Amino acid sequence: MYFFILKHKLFRPIPFGKAVLEVDGKKIDQSVAVGRYLAKQCGLAGKNDWESLEIDATVDTIHELRATRDKNIEFV
Repeated sequence: MYFFILKHKLFRPIPFGKAVLEVDGKKIDQSVAVGRYLAKQCGLAGKNDWESLEIDATVDTIHELRATRDKNIEFV
């Protein structure tokens, strides 16, 4: 429920199914950047530089795996 409220409060839908985070009149639509920003704002981005690096590496690995998977899917 909290995410549902948070999502509608922070994000504004735009064309092509992307969402935009708007803070102080500034907008950004890159999901990974938005996720990292929100993690920092909520104190979830790591307690030190090494922990932040491990989190970033995990997120990047997930995105690379998804990209590889999507390349190998045949759409009929």
